[in-house]
Amino acid sequence: GLVLWSLITETDFKDLTTEQLVERIPSQCPSTLRDLIISCIFSNESTNLSFSDLSSGSTKFDDIFFKASEDSVSRCSELWDRVGSQHVVLWRDFLPDFCTALNLPYESGVTENTLEFLCLRAMFDVDGNHGEVTGVAFERLIKCMGPFMEGIEIIHQVKALLEMPWFMGNITATEAEHKISNLPNRSFLVRFSGAQGEFSITFKQKGQVLHSRVPVTAKYNLHQYIKLLQQRKKFAINPPSPYASLFENNRVGSKPFFTYRFIR
Repeated sequence: GLVLWSLITETDFKDLTTEQLVERIPSQCPSTLRDLIISCIFSNESTNLSFSDLSSGSTKFDDIFFKASEDSVSRCSELWDRVGSQHVVLWRDFLPDFCTALNLPYESGVTENTLEFLCLRAMFDVDGNHGEVTGVAFERLIKCMGPFMEGIEIIHQVKALLEMPWFMGNITATEAEHKISNLPNRSFLVRFSGAQGEFSITFKQKGQVLHSRVPVTAKYNLHQYIKLLQQRKKFAINPPSPYASLFENNRVGSKPFFTYRFIR
């Protein structure tokens, strides 16, 4: 329990009382994970769960992960109600409300031009949607990024995802096939799946273009899963990234808007 607490809070539990430990669990911590940590903190040595217990039995990390994903759906609805009451919101109105809702710093004329928020704008395809953020795009983002501990984390995850040369964003299976069809075998790309909250991989193997849903489990995140495919299947070639120019134009002299630690 204390190990999980430290991983979630990124702080040391030394010299803290059990009450202080509970108080410092972030409010956005998935409910099932929060309950597990609390039960471990208040248990004794004979009843405490080990990490091996979490790989089998009634309490599993995968179960916690899926319940956390359900929590993110509720979180998504709450956030959208705070940033927009309509199906679409103008980007210029959305951004300050989004930052306020997630306790992120916002400075008009500055924030929207930082690389992190340019990535967020690109993820929402604001330019392709007449300067608007749609509720559908917002829900897709929240579900795909999964439950997040702090508002700042989703911004980092968006930037990290768009940096990946294999990520093509919100394209259809047909569009993905066109991008891959003329490339050699072991070419691949990752895109948002037609099912909300999931990713799909499109790849070429033995002259055929195939599609596969990226499994959603607690064992691998998306980046780890793709690394595994690259190592085992030797997937190596990607079509040009639609986001490459975003990073090329902002690479020289750019500084991160936030100081953060992000593990891919």
